[in-house]
Amino acid sequence: MKLHSAFTCLSCSLLLLFSSCNKKTASFITNDYAEVPQAFSSGRKMAKSAAVENSLMEKAVVYQDADVAEMESLPVQDRKVIRNGNITVEVPSLDEVESRLSDLVKKYNGYITNSYINENSFNATIRIPSVHFDEVMDSAGNFGKLKYRSQNGRDVTDDFYDLESRIMTKKILKEKLESYLTGAKDIKDLLEIERQLNSVISELESMEGRMKRMANQIDYATIYIDMQLPSGYVETGFKWPDVGEKFRTLSFNFVNFLAGALMFIVYLVVFGIPAIFITAFLFWLLFGKIGLLVKLFRKLKDGSTKQ
Repeated sequence: MKLHSAFTCLSCSLLLLFSSCNKKTASFITNDYAEVPQAFSSGRKMAKSAAVENSLMEKAVVYQDADVAEMESLPVQDRKVIRNGNITVEVPSLDEVESRLSDLVKKYNGYITNSYINENSFNATIRIPSVHFDEVMDSAGNFGKLKYRSQNGRDVTDDFYDLESRIMTKKILKEKLESYLTGAKDIKDLLEIERQLNSVISELESMEGRMKRMANQIDYATIYIDMQLPSGYVETGFKWPDVGEKFRTLSFNFVNFLAGALMFIVYLVVFGIPAIFITAFLFWLLFGKIGLLVKLFRKLKDGSTKQ
């Protein structure tokens, strides 16, 4: 009986221990499997966050590229170019081309600044709106036989916009100084502000004047035109050489040469001979028979030797 009772107690104890171990193992397994979905969910959230971040970065790159494209599509600053041209044309008649040139200039709203005409050529300087520069150059070249043509342009874009910016800055500074001038509290401040204001006004006027001149050179191109008759021709036709006139010119030049040679001899006699005599006398007095300078040098030399 005692052995049976002991065996029964031992069996109960083993059952209780095994039951307890099974509960702990089940609980541990249950807890671990409960954490797996949480970890998986957390991983999904991190992956989603990374995907969103990457998407935002990609959008940012796209937007940035769009901004760059938009900036590149903006109109470039208008180029400011000063244009000049030279043209030489051989024409059959000066009166005709002078009239045609006047009509051409008026057609394109230009003007002639100066002109010069003689018996076989006509020269003019014209100012033409730059937009019509090429048209006027082509039209003037068709007045006759083209002998020479050249054109050039000087880009002053940077200078123009830099000067424009400086003028705006000076205007702002002028307005500031004028506002300070009304609020000056003593004579010293008033005089100092007036001095600075006058300096700014002077610089502003100078820059505005330069801007006007530059704008005028940009808006109106300058063309130098030289219209020439064929060699030996004048407006009335071919001009034969005037032999008498050539002989008279030769005679006049020869007489001028003789007169110049004669005047040279006169100047040589009047000024050259006395100069020669004066030079010879000074040499005789200082270095020749009397030799004042020679004697002086000897005395100085003897005195230094005795010492």
